[in-house]
Amino acid sequence: MKCPICGKETKDLTQHLKEHVTFERVLSADELRELEKIDRFMIYNVNGMSIMVKALLNHHFTFFCSEEECKKEIHLSGVIKVVSFREYIVTKALAFGALSEFEAFLEESKEDKPLIFEGYLNGKRVKLPAESMKDFSTRFLSVNGSYYVIH
Repeated sequence: MKCPICGKETKDLTQHLKEHVTFERVLSADELRELEKIDRFMIYNVNGMSIMVKALLNHHFTFFCSEEECKKEIHLSGVIKVVSFREYIVTKALAFGALSEFEAFLEESKEDKPLIFEGYLNGKRVKLPAESMKDFSTRFLSVNGSYYVIH
């Protein structure tokens, strides 16, 4: 497969893309302690949707949503965990189809906490980007033009 960033032919695009990530975001001890207290997370690109799940960091969980409720049957089983920033940004870029603008995508993601969901979606093994509901809420409310701005 050809890398959309440098054009190099590669057998393992995921591994190759990690070489393009030159920035490392390491969570502080305070950030890790805070994440361990959180019990709700957003998981992105779950069959094209963003799904809120009740889960604890590094603890296995299952989530089910019926076709009537979610328009598609969704069964998640796995763990939300902290990973290296390289793994996170590549997982996020692949999930959002942002490879053609990888450098810009990387720049706008530098403050993200590197969380992923790793497990199964309807029986298929997946890695998907995740975010705590606290961080999601802060990011959502601080968007330019929002009624509230959080500092």
